[in-house]
Amino acid sequence: MNNNLDLQLRLQESSTMEKDYRSSGGISDDTREWISALNTSILTTRTNLIKDRSSELSGIMQSPEFTSLLFAAQYLGDSLGLTKEEATERLIDTFRKLDAIWGDMVIKRGIQAMID
Repeated sequence: MNNNLDLQLRLQESSTMEKDYRSSGGISDDTREWISALNTSILTTRTNLIKDRSSELSGIMQSPEFTSLLFAAQYLGDSLGLTKEEATERLIDTFRKLDAIWGDMVIKRGIQAMID
């Protein structure tokens, strides 16, 4: 609770934020307090998410799927004579590219379906 209060005070004292508030028009002190509270909540709940995700990460790293990724990286490294870092980075880069392409295609199809 103390960390939340400290963070809120730092946000309220931020000259950059204060400048932004003033430049956006006559914002009342009450509104400014609500903005500060919202910003604080965004940051503190993000911190809580990060803490909660660490146990999820631990579970994933113990899964057969993760082990399969390790085997795939090892096979790639051995096959191409790559270091562990090079093999794992190439594997991850390939997955990210595939994921991004498929994500774009799904969005495009969804937009097209809304248009039709």
